[in-house]
Formats: sequence, C-alpha cells, structure tokens
Amino acid sequence: MPAILRNILFFVGYISLVGPPRAIELKAYADRKQDELAGKPLYIVMLVEFILRGGLILLLAVTIESLLGDQQYELYRLDIFLGALIVSGACHSCAYYLAFGVLRKKRRSNRVYRFGRNFSYAVIPAFFSAGIVLAWQNFNQKIPFEGGLVEKAFIITWAVFLLAGLIEATIAKRQPTGLGDKLHDNEN
Repeated sequence: MPAILRNILFFVGYISLVGPPRAIELKAYADRKQDELAGKPLYIVMLVEFILRGGLILLLAVTIESLLGDQQYELYRLDIFLGALIVSGACHSCAYYLAFGVLRKKRRSNRVYRFGRNFSYAVIPAFFSAGIVLAWQNFNQKIPFEGGLVEKAFIITWAVFLLAGLIEATIAKRQPTGLGDKLHDNEN
C-alpha cells in the first residue's frame, strides 16, 4: 500500500475513533520530553487522548450540520451515526486499556484487545449497509428510515461482522498490527 494512502487511512481512522488509541506512545513521548502528561498513569493519558479525539468528532458533527442544515442533519439521524462512532471508539479504547494497561500478558491481552477492536470495527460495514439502504430509499423516493429497513440492515450486518470478528479474535495468534512501536517494544 502506498505510504500516502496508509497515512490518509491512519488519519481518518484516528480522527473517527475507529483506529486504535496511541496512549502508550503518547505516554512514552510525554515522559521523554517531560511535558504536561509526564509521569501520569496510562488511564489519564488515555482519557485525555479520548477527550481530544471525541472533541474532533463533535467538531466534525457541527461542521456537517452547518453544511447540510438542521433539517437534513436530523432527517438522516447523523447525530446517532456520530454518537455511535464515539461509543464504538470508547469500546475500542477500553479494550486497549484493559489489554495493554491492566492485563499485559501478551497472549491474553492480545485476545482481549481483539475482541474489543473487532466489536468496534464491526460497526463500519454496518454503517455502509445502512447508507446503501438510505441511498436506495432516496433513489426510490421513499421516506428515510421508513419501515425499519435501515435499522435491520445495520443490525444484521453488524452481527455478521461481529461474529466474524469474534472468530478471528478466538483463533488469531499473532500480535495485532497498527498499535505503534512502543507497545511492541514494551512486550519484547
């Protein structure tokens, strides 16, 4: 994958709370530079990071609402979509902290992290399926969310991808990728 595409995907994943936290790397950097977070426990660094990332989602929500207008924003329930991203990101962050801040035993921590990460990742294809149903409803001049089809598509897709993620978390043995160098350094 080209570096520019990898960087764009990292940026979008990080800002949207879908990507993994960087708290361990942030803590190592803070301790090395002796800045405001130096010496703070990992959960404090994670909390600060999550608040900043969540704040970026809220800025995105305000921007989208300003561009679309209140009526369109409410019609397509974008507040629920963005709120679900925040909840999904919170689950991902909690799994990260539990796995690498509390448990720290490589085999068990990797599995715990994978369960939380895959729970969070399963939301993304569910959003796409809901978006496709909404586009279909719009194309066929139906009222958005009419008949509960969007919700059904979301739940079914989420459940399928959650099941796939649970299977992956159960059978995978290797270290999860994309967690940063400091985490790998700490475990080796």
